[in-house]
Amino acid sequence: MKKGLVIFLLVLLIPSAYAAINFDALDSDEYNYGDEIQPTGYIFEEKAVTGFFKLALDCDGNLFNLPITLVSLSDGEKKSFPTELSVPKITISRSLEGSCFIRATLVVNGEEIDSATSDTFYITQDLKGDFTIDETRIQAGKSFNLKGDITNLNDELTDGSAEIYFEDKERFLVGIASIKEGKLDYTYESASIPAGTYTIDVLVNDVYGNQHLFEDVGEFTLITELYVFAETDKKIVDPGKKVRVSGDVRTILQDVVDSATVQITLGDQKYITKLKGSKFEYNIPVPEDIKSGPQKIVVEVNDNQGNNGVSDTIIEVRAVPTTLELEFDKESYQPGDIIGVTPWLYDQGGDLIRDFVTITFYDPDGSTLLEDNAKISEKQQYSLDLFAIPGLYSYKTVYKNLVSEGTIQIERVLKISVELVNQTIYISNVGNVAYRDSIIFDFNNKEYEITEKISLKPNKTREIKLEDLVPSGKYGLVINYNGKEEQFDNVNVVGKGKRSFNLIYAILVVVFILLLSYLGYSGKRRKISVKIHHHKEKKRAKEIREKLKSEKKHKRHLQSRFGIATKEDTEDFKRRVLRDIQRMGKKKEE
Repeated sequence: MKKGLVIFLLVLLIPSAYAAINFDALDSDEYNYGDEIQPTGYIFEEKAVTGFFKLALDCDGNLFNLPITLVSLSDGEKKSFPTELSVPKITISRSLEGSCFIRATLVVNGEEIDSATSDTFYITQDLKGDFTIDETRIQAGKSFNLKGDITNLNDELTDGSAEIYFEDKERFLVGIASIKEGKLDYTYESASIPAGTYTIDVLVNDVYGNQHLFEDVGEFTLITELYVFAETDKKIVDPGKKVRVSGDVRTILQDVVDSATVQITLGDQKYITKLKGSKFEYNIPVPEDIKSGPQKIVVEVNDNQGNNGVSDTIIEVRAVPTTLELEFDKESYQPGDIIGVTPWLYDQGGDLIRDFVTITFYDPDGSTLLEDNAKISEKQQYSLDLFAIPGLYSYKTVYKNLVSEGTIQIERVLKISVELVNQTIYISNVGNVAYRDSIIFDFNNKEYEITEKISLKPNKTREIKLEDLVPSGKYGLVINYNGKEEQFDNVNVVGKGKRSFNLIYAILVVVFILLLSYLGYSGKRRKISVKIHHHKEKKRAKEIREKLKSEKKHKRHLQSRFGIATKEDTEDFKRRVLRDIQRMGKKKEE
């Protein structure tokens, strides 16, 4: 175990049998176009070799080969470059860009036996610059001087040219100056540019192709030769009134200006007057539709030498309410709807006034329904009565002396609801107009079909009891009304007792039932009577038989006309008679 460890350490300490190439650190990690890089380092070989030492520049994967150097090393010899081994300098050209490194390879007999790379560096066009300006405030016709020192990133002076730009709201070129041995010296003679504060940008191009934009290297304020002082006789003005504008005009040295044209601007309106003894005064009208709030009055003065000056003053324009309106969320409404309405109030300039207005609604008869204070621009909601009468409802909106009126439409709604509770049909008028029409009750697919005439005012209900319409039983019920249909399945009807019928009709029913019973009983008694007397008296029996035959013929005649009444026929007949009696009783009650 110990022997193996010793061998491993010896292997690490013994120099490699292959060549070794090593680069020293570069002078910088950024280079400009035109810069030169002298690679430094050494190459070591344990055994004697003769071959070629090749350098190449790798920039973002693009390889640029440099001249090859012949190298000869004896056993264990180390040569430094560029002192002992001549290698070429690298000049950064405009064809190179991005992230780069130097790659070195040792080639012997056409085979690459070793390679190495330098630190990474970047190629950039950036330059360094330091600028000064001798004046920061100048008046038109005067000048200022701009100086600058320009170097590359390695602090080497450069030659080239500089483009001078001024920037206010936009950037514009004002001149071009040369750079010699890193020095810029430029004098600007003020021209006819607007007064204001400008920043200075300098775009430098050196002879190697490097380019750099230096922004905000200086700032100056250009002042025209005239100062204008303006004021008004009032600060708060009503639309349609007049305001007096007056002022004084001086040069930058506070000299009097004898003659000049004064233009006064308020909004889109312009007014012209003359300067007298350095002073001016003019009454200007305030437009009736001017925007409320702060308004700027601009005074511009131009003399006959082309000098000019501008000043402004502020007046406050009162807001005068001129337009009042209500905005509804729908064109018409139905009973029970929520009316959404938003009040709007605008001044003379079309700007919104935020305040409260009074809204009043009236029904078609002119009676007041509602009065409310509503906030401008906020939607208000008002609930309509479920049975509000149809027609035009008027409204009035009031703000101080301003009134707005109009109408909204409440639609006509003809509607009923039908509900079955136990054995009672509830018919309710849920519309806003009277309902007058017929309702058809269909029991068991027209087994019983009953038509009821209905006349209901809004919010009224009529009850119809099913036991008053049909006999006891289980039914499928379909109710047809106003083009609609309501269907109820398995409706169980339990009829009333005899007390529910008219006494006369009840007696008729009893008589009818007794008559049927008598006829049935009489027929049976005759047969029994024949059987009893058959053994006592033949003659009498014969007479009876003849009589029975005669009655039988008469019975057959009756049967041919009406048929034999079974128990089911009798029950059905009784039900139909009861139903007819109920209808007649119902009509009589109505």
